Amino acid sequence: MSWIVDGAWVTPALRTALFMAMIAFLGVVFVPGNVKMTVRAARRVYWAGWGGATICGGMALLSRGPQGPLWMILMSTFLSVLHAYFTTPYIKIGGRVIALSKYHEMAQDSDVDHARAVSTQPDDYPGGITAVKQWWLIAAMVCFAALSISVIGWGWLPVALTAFLTLLGAGAGIGDASRDLPIARNQRVQGFVALAASAAMYGLPAIAYLCGYRWKQRQKRREADLLH
Repeated sequence: MSWIVDGAWVTPALRTALFMAMIAFLGVVFVPGNVKMTVRAARRVYWAGWGGATICGGMALLSRGPQGPLWMILMSTFLSVLHAYFTTPYIKIGGRVIALSKYHEMAQDSDVDHARAVSTQPDDYPGGITAVKQWWLIAAMVCFAALSISVIGWGWLPVALTAFLTLLGAGAGIGDASRDLPIARNQRVQGFVALAASAAMYGLPAIAYLCGYRWKQRQKRREADLLH
């Protein structure tokens, strides 16, 4: 059976056909977003598309040794779960939908509209994203940037991430103050993690957040004084 594993049977023509099949299966992944169907059906189509793409891509990479299929499995798993979590109700474990947006979390299998309307809280972000999830996401991004700096130094990626997170911090601070919400929307643990990790970026994201927050507070006070 070693000839199956070592990929000697994967000829160039077969490899091309497998890659074409992989692309076709990836096309299937996007069918639910363009065709009306229930959440249950869309979920099955989505994961079937990713499964087919992973199998075909992994077989095409067998000639590169076991690391080829392993790389394909890891990459497909990461991308499929990431996309499903952020934009769909397609991750369902133990009868519970796991998604970033509460709109998707409440979607029922029989729904055709994949984002069910639900009540929101004052500190929710647009799209039905709770403050808890949003700030864990922010903390994770800041930690990733800090890790990038510690591993590869100040290359173009850490610089770009720092610039992005600094702008994001300023915008988040302005947004929170404009809605009279507390700093970090009372997400103390996530806020502390993000603050500690931002030290690797000289604290720029955290400083930008506080500056944006205080600036918006002062602007609102000035506007209130003018009205009186």
